[in-house]
Amino acid sequence: MALWGVRLTLLAILAVHLGLSIRLAVHNRRARPAGYVVREYRRATLASRTMALTGSLLVLFVVFHLLHLTAGVVDPAAHNRLDIRGQRDVFGNVVHAFQNPLLVVIYLVGQAVLGLHLSHALSSSLQTLGMEHPMLDRLFRGAGPLIAMLVALNILRLGWHVVRDSLGGLMDEALPAADLERIESIVRCEMAGALQAHQVRTRRAGPRRFVEFHLVVPGAMRVDDAHAICDRLEDAIEDALPGTEVVIHVEPDTHLQDAAPGGRVDRGA
Repeated sequence: MALWGVRLTLLAILAVHLGLSIRLAVHNRRARPAGYVVREYRRATLASRTMALTGSLLVLFVVFHLLHLTAGVVDPAAHNRLDIRGQRDVFGNVVHAFQNPLLVVIYLVGQAVLGLHLSHALSSSLQTLGMEHPMLDRLFRGAGPLIAMLVALNILRLGWHVVRDSLGGLMDEALPAADLERIESIVRCEMAGALQAHQVRTRRAGPRRFVEFHLVVPGAMRVDDAHAICDRLEDAIEDALPGTEVVIHVEPDTHLQDAAPGGRVDRGA
């Protein structure tokens, strides 16, 4: 619900922006119905001369983006996929989209047009509001390209995170240290009846997490009691980290270790 609130707010802002832009263009046209016989640009930049064109292209790009990743019209098969929690697989949808060279080109062109449009937007909007001043003119003109560059860098940063997470999953990267600490804390709290857990190892493959460790129990413990401990540990870890597959190797107390590579959790530690 919160996400849709943000979406509707942004769409409303876009609608207001379009309405004001069209209104300004109409007033500009009425102020001089006849065009110039000879048009010679002195200060106008490429961005300022193409504001109407880039704005129109951005409207088309926003419509395409909504049809693609929000409505799922462009690629319905990928849009309807669910993740392991039964929710829409947004991350998988984005990764799938950027495996298509045509979609990559469309989004890159869209960001280039956005940057060109924004590079003139700030100084143009301030000038429209009557805030132009010779002392601040250079500052305003320089701030536009700077904002455009920051927006582009932020989008590239998000793209880098998608690529990094995808590569990490392909390379069976270990889970973050915070997740490992959480897993060890859960094991410590839920291993009542067992003696020790050691060789705690984790990895990630795409959106799925994998946890594996050895659980040492008293040699005289019944098999069904040992399984009950494992079930309790698996449920607790999966509740804390949805989408985690847990594998526990049960061992007798002859396998107690004083120091174990890969992590060790002792009962009551």
